[in-house]
Amino acid sequence: MSIGRVKIGKVKFTFVFRHKFEKPEDAVGKFRARRYFNEWKVGLWYRRTKMVGEKEFKTPSKWTNNLVPSYTIGCHLLLCKFWVEWNKGGMCIEIDK
Repeated sequence: MSIGRVKIGKVKFTFVFRHKFEKPEDAVGKFRARRYFNEWKVGLWYRRTKMVGEKEFKTPSKWTNNLVPSYTIGCHLLLCKFWVEWNKGGMCIEIDK
């Protein structure tokens, strides 16, 4: 899996590329990789969701008033999948391994 992130002003872009021949190291990763490539699909897809914005992030009681839209567009091919997700002012949490 390859992930790239770019920030232009307040707009954040995340690019993801996955392929069938990935070698995940942990058991959860192996399970997810099998699940993602269990079906043979070809096509484009689009999704619009809501996520918590950066303003008032430290007060969870105000999160319902602080939702921003997040958009994703992707492509399923037989052996690989890729998608781009973007949002303006959304909060992304980085998790170090």
